[in-house]
Amino acid sequence: MIIGILSGIILGAIERFILNATADKAKKADPSDVSRILYPGAALRIVTVIAGLIAGAFVLDTAGFAWLVVSYALTHLATVLAGLWGMRIRSKNPREQQ
Repeated sequence: MIIGILSGIILGAIERFILNATADKAKKADPSDVSRILYPGAALRIVTVIAGLIAGAFVLDTAGFAWLVVSYALTHLATVLAGLWGMRIRSKNPREQQ
């Protein structure tokens, strides 16, 4: 159970790291190069998640795999809620005009 939970959290964190690295790289790139950065980054995220879920299905038992999927989904939910909370805080305290 604990291994499944930790695996789901780690899988979610790895996916988030790939997303942030891809987004940071795309922000610094020329507009014509953005799609060459975003598409491989998205493909890497998809392959990572699918490989993690397949590996979890083979390594863990049924309950462990269920916990992996649940904790992965909760990791996504937590990042979405954290993003919404950050948007709420920024909307209350907008940046001053320069």
